[in-house]
Amino acid sequence: MTRVNVNNQTKEPAFAKALKFTIVIAAIGILTCILLMNFGV
Repeated sequence: MTRVNVNNQTKEPAFAKALKFTIVIAAIGILTCILLMNFGV
C-alpha cells in the first residue's frame, strides 16, 4: 500500500509539471504569433 501511495504522489507532480510546461510553451507561441502579426512580418 505504501509503495502505491508513493508512486501516485510522484506521478501527479510530474504530470502537473508537464502540463504547466506545455501551457507555458503554448502561451509563448501565441504571444510570438501576435507580435509577428503586429509587426507585419
